[in-house]
Amino acid sequence: MRRSVPILFLGDSPALAGGLSRIGRDLATLLTRRPEFRVGFLGRGGVASRQLPFAQYDFDESKQWGEGYIEHVWADFAGKETGIIFSIWDASRLFWLACPQYLQQSSLKSFLMGRNFRRWGYFPIDSIGPAGKLTTIARETLAGYDRRLAYTAWGQQVIENSTGRAAEWIPHGLNTRTFSPQSREKGREFLGPRAHIDDLVIGCVATNQSRKDWGLVFTVASKLREKHPNMLLWCHTDLMERYWSMPALINDFGMGGNVMVTTNRMTDGEMALAYSACDLTLHPGLGEGFCFPLAESLACGVPGITGNYGGAPEMVPCKDWLVEPHSWRLETLHNCLRPVYQPEDWVSAVEKVLESNVSTETCTSAVSHLSYENLWPVWQRWFLEGLK
Repeated sequence: MRRSVPILFLGDSPALAGGLSRIGRDLATLLTRRPEFRVGFLGRGGVASRQLPFAQYDFDESKQWGEGYIEHVWADFAGKETGIIFSIWDASRLFWLACPQYLQQSSLKSFLMGRNFRRWGYFPIDSIGPAGKLTTIARETLAGYDRRLAYTAWGQQVIENSTGRAAEWIPHGLNTRTFSPQSREKGREFLGPRAHIDDLVIGCVATNQSRKDWGLVFTVASKLREKHPNMLLWCHTDLMERYWSMPALINDFGMGGNVMVTTNRMTDGEMALAYSACDLTLHPGLGEGFCFPLAESLACGVPGITGNYGGAPEMVPCKDWLVEPHSWRLETLHNCLRPVYQPEDWVSAVEKVLESNVSTETCTSAVSHLSYENLWPVWQRWFLEGLK
């Protein structure tokens, strides 16, 4: 009988609420059902949970990306067996793993150079560089992997153009039984007394990161209020103060009477109610590898507006819901090309959605393929093909 292959996931802790954690948790849990694999997870942040059906190793966020733990964890999890390290992170975090030849002489370098594992990676490609390709560190990292998987067709093309090596793509899965259209009345009741049944409710679900342009959201909302004084902007984020100050945005735009902010961790069922309370949603990421909130909004029958850059546009069923960049800028040490938008273009897109009377089916059919019932067989084939 063939022994199961040890596969160690590497990424954000599966116990956390973020998108990368969710992807890793879902895939690792589903993969435990396959006898061909023995699953473990080296996760950044969070605390191990006995509710998850795989071996868990956690390290603090202050300890970088697992460099100081990978050797010990692999020895404990796999021993001398040959296996797989499967990362679910940006390439910029994994240069040490993919290109150990550049490390100073150490036990980590010896371990990685003499590896008894293959490198597989699921990469959230959300931008390109100034030459239309990823910059040097990302390119070398991707080239150092044995298998390269993107979230979208756009991401696959960026990887292949940047490295000259083959890549594949598979989207994330979504529980479309839970994320499905709910009663608008019940949704507004869930949001609370500020969400009146006759209000125009616009939602935005995004973490408090610099790449999530909350300033754009509030600028757009303030302009929409001029025509729709009964507008309510529902913002769901993780922290009130981080890269953006939500209280400052509310005060500076004079939006106190038109904004409600939630930061509590909600269940998927509660999120489905909140999405269903909205007339539409805004997705202000300046480049997305995928965009979970957009997929969730559409699955709940609510149209979502996003910029025409990155992987998110692939799931948008109507071109009027895509906002074209006005100009471009570079950011971070990795020269990520990011779009600059005109708020007026987002306002125009909102008005088009409101005038078009979008059907629930138009939204739900755009993401029906993301149901894990449909998608998991695709993922299983990908995992099993890697063992051949």
